[in-house]
Order: sequence, then structure tokens, then C-alpha cells
Amino acid sequence: TAAATPGELARIAGGIGDWNSESARERTREIVDAEIDKAIRDRYDFGVESTYSGRPGPALMERARNAGYRIEGIYLGTDSPEINAERVDHRVRTDTGHRIDTRRLPERYKYSLSNLRKTGDQFDQLEILDNSAHNTDRRATPTEQLVLENGVLRWQADELRGWCAEWLERFQQRRAAQTRA
Repeated sequence: TAAATPGELARIAGGIGDWNSESARERTREIVDAEIDKAIRDRYDFGVESTYSGRPGPALMERARNAGYRIEGIYLGTDSPEINAERVDHRVRTDTGHRIDTRRLPERYKYSLSNLRKTGDQFDQLEILDNSAHNTDRRATPTEQLVLENGVLRWQADELRGWCAEWLERFQQRRAAQTRA
């Protein structure tokens, strides 16, 4: 099993250079992409972590699906991009994460939910969790929101967070429109 988790990326980047260095992050991405290519070519299981806000996440999912993989996703969302910005700032201050331009987070937040809405039915299983809350140690405390199987709602919490309820409504509207077309 291959993994491209933040810890794995940090381990790789640690041998390349400072994880706040754009060139080190680019080199790390090249290494991880090569490992994913190898995993698909050699047909072994792998996992990745993504903000899902750009083209690479959905493109990789489609590529893996076309290669015959079962696609399982766990999506962690928050009430607002401001929560994400505060967490990035905290990780940078405590040297447990790399810097990013937090001014871009509102746009990434929007695109992440949009990508998930467009591809939600392509997951064999998709679990969506709310990751807005945290405990006194500043550790996130995710709560389950819903589970989809092949785009069909199989379970949902009694009370969905606002962002998740809105996402689900728009996702279901999109599916209904596709069914009518």
C-alpha cells in the first residue's frame, strides 16, 4: 500500500529541503506522483490526501476508476474557510505545517465543495465528516455527516451542518438533473 499523507510528504520533503520551499514541495509532488503511477501500473492499493480544490484530485480519481480501482473517499469539511486559515496559521506557528497563502483559502474552499459535488457519484463509497470543531488541545474533532454509495445516500446524521446540508441539496439536484437529461 502506498500513501501520500502529510506525514509521508514531510518525510520525503525533509530529505529534499525545507517544506516551506516551493522547489522542495514541487520535487516532493514529483516523487509522490511517480509513486502513484507505480501503484496504478503495478496494481497495488494506495491512498492520497488532497484539498480536492484543483484538477489533480478528480483527475486521479477518474484515472484510478478507469484502471479498475474501488474508490473510497473520506471528505473533511468545515463551516468556513476562516476555520481552515486559522488552522494553517496555527500549524505554521507550531512548525507542524507549511505556509500557504491563506488569502486563497476561500476560493479553494468553494472549488473543493464544487469538485466533490461534480464527482460525488463516482465514489464507490464516500463518507463526509464535519471537521469544524476542535478540543482544548486544538485537535480537530470530526463528526460524521453522511455516507454515499455510488452517489446514493445510505446514511445521514440527524442534524447536518449547514455547509453539508447545502452541499447535499445541490448534489442531489445535480443528480436529478442528470437523470432527467
